[in-house]
Amino acid sequence: MSADAASGRSKQDLLTIWARPKNILVAVDGSKYGDSAMDWAIANLARETDVLHLVYCYTPMEEFVDLEDGIVFTPTQKDQEKIKEKAEAILRDAVLRCVGEEPALKHETHLLAGDPRMCISELADKINADAVVVGCRGRGAITRAVLGSVSTWLSHHLTRPLVIIRPPDEQ
Repeated sequence: MSADAASGRSKQDLLTIWARPKNILVAVDGSKYGDSAMDWAIANLARETDVLHLVYCYTPMEEFVDLEDGIVFTPTQKDQEKIKEKAEAILRDAVLRCVGEEPALKHETHLLAGDPRMCISELADKINADAVVVGCRGRGAITRAVLGSVSTWLSHHLTRPLVIIRPPDEQ
């Protein structure tokens, strides 16, 4: 039995679904890894009728205690604003790289504060993403285990189609 028959959808139904505009979510971070994900999504997925959702997730500063010296550091509003301004600049640069000065591709930007894994996953569900595209830093197993990996986590938990891209010079 074919996958089409198993899903209960006719070939015409599948063609109709494929013809509708898609929501393509691309995670950007200002690195060559995020740039490669965006380039791949534009070259291989995005059409003029689709909406490219560019997301940048940043981590706001939180209060912490230096256990050695017992000093409590509380970030100021100015500290928080600097982090957000840097995040906005990264997202703005991604838009310029992606669509240029006069965009032919429809796009939306999403600047989210929090854990990138959760932010991307929740946004993908919220916009009903047809595909999520992320870069991969290519860290080793030990480094991934210690630092974590957004792409690895998404590959295990995301309920949407996921594409993980390495930069061309690392393939």
